[in-house]
Amino acid sequence: MKRKVLLITLAALTILFCSCEQEKPPRQPTYEKITSSEMNNSVIETGTVAGDYIYKTAVFSSYNLLLKYHIPTGTASTVCQDPFCTHNTMACPFSIQASGMASIGNILYYMVRVEGKAHIRSYNGDDMEIDEIYISDGVLSHLFSYNGYLFFSEKLPTKNEAECRTTVYRLDTQSDTLETIDCGHPSATIHEIKDSKIIWKESNTYFSTDLDGNNEEVVVFHYSRQWGNYIFRWEWPGKYVEKMYCKDLATGQEILIADEDIDFFFFYGEKIIYCKPVEDPKIFVTIDGIDYYDTLGGNVYVMNLNGSDKRLLCHVDNCMILGTAGHRNNELCCGDWVGFITSSIYDGPHGYEFTDTDLLIVNVVTGEYKLIRYNPFE
Repeated sequence: MKRKVLLITLAALTILFCSCEQEKPPRQPTYEKITSSEMNNSVIETGTVAGDYIYKTAVFSSYNLLLKYHIPTGTASTVCQDPFCTHNTMACPFSIQASGMASIGNILYYMVRVEGKAHIRSYNGDDMEIDEIYISDGVLSHLFSYNGYLFFSEKLPTKNEAECRTTVYRLDTQSDTLETIDCGHPSATIHEIKDSKIIWKESNTYFSTDLDGNNEEVVVFHYSRQWGNYIFRWEWPGKYVEKMYCKDLATGQEILIADEDIDFFFFYGEKIIYCKPVEDPKIFVTIDGIDYYDTLGGNVYVMNLNGSDKRLLCHVDNCMILGTAGHRNNELCCGDWVGFITSSIYDGPHGYEFTDTDLLIVNVVTGEYKLIRYNPFE
């Protein structure tokens, strides 16, 4: 099912694209440990694989620039290494939508259209090798990764639109085994995956099943969730979370673990990682007479699940944190490293521009951090 189509190697000034039909066994990512994280009861959760790269699309001058951030060296580069490519047209081999990507360790999975067909391909950050994963005559969408599996949807063209249905696939990236998941709803698509459950969306209705599409349950979204042996709930009346409670499932006791404003947060193992607004925000930059304030002060905090041992995990100077990814599984996560989107200001052809090409990565176990900068105008 998987076949090699492109091998990208760097030379001094040339990029060689070559293709072949030779079958090969699938890559075997090394699973060092399985952890999980989520932000604001949203959709980021990761059965994460240790690796050296975090992948991210940056919105830059009305198109998505696909970047890879190398954790060991703290450097960033475009995934496309063709020196003659401007990366801003459909001609770029990595011209993808922000939701058309997912990663497992060093392997990036992404969707592109080539000559009228939809493709899912994989890209290895180390050797820059590209493999063909799946080709469709229809439309591919809703790409997710979860605990070593890749999920995606396919909608094939039909003469009668009323007969059009969505097929959901699950690929085991270690064994290269592809199978379909039938939840019993022909037009349902995956909305998110968390707690070993698939949250489906059909029209304006949400329901959950297990990872095989069975045991359907109604889903009601609210500001709470279970994590380990606890149920957490929080009050979110305005811009910030104001109070957070933790209920021990063993004893039934509920305690207040946070009574201060929290801008965003996510669960990671036995910890909660979060940011909070500073009392006296400083001006980060002034452009055209407008002051832009750093409301989080470059601080990342951590506490235990029961609210104990609240402490500063790291502080970064001259870093305007905007938040973590809240849209795709495994986005901005690799092993114990989690990425924080930051606001970047670079001098472009039309004056100073805000971009999101810089990334703060933090080791949520040790507190080590690296602010990786990428100037898209150079």
